[in-house]
Amino acid sequence: MAARLSEMQALYDRCILIVEADRVKAGQEKSKKTWHHNKYVDTTMSQIIQIRVKIYFSDSMDQTAALLSELCHIEAKKGRALTVPTSLNSRQEEILKFILTIPRVTVPQALNLVHHYHSIAELISSSPGAIQERGRMTAESAQSVHQFLHHEFDLQMMPDSK
Repeated sequence: MAARLSEMQALYDRCILIVEADRVKAGQEKSKKTWHHNKYVDTTMSQIIQIRVKIYFSDSMDQTAALLSELCHIEAKKGRALTVPTSLNSRQEEILKFILTIPRVTVPQALNLVHHYHSIAELISSSPGAIQERGRMTAESAQSVHQFLHHEFDLQMMPDSK
């Protein structure tokens, strides 16, 4: 889990983990014990804390939904809400698939780029500043995308086509 959270940390500015309690099955009483500590849990929690992931605890699906809603409102206030439609036509889906092959590009960034560029060629010919603005990403991320799109690959490294 810690390794996957580290990967997320490389993609996103802030990572949050929501730990939701198990549902109480019919005929069982809710346990008074709130948390079961063991070596595995303690080790995992210390690893998560070291990679600076914020942890929220939830008692139910409703509480988790409320937490997610609140987090969405906070992100919207910061201007980081997803403001483009998530439904795509077939051409946009193909562009999205390509953009998601670019290292460290998140789904929200890719969706923003899909809706602000009409073709891959238009994206490739863009400046890092335009990619940053249209993709709603950091300058560092936009520069990384620009460098990836303009990287010259050594054709000798390509496999022979037979």
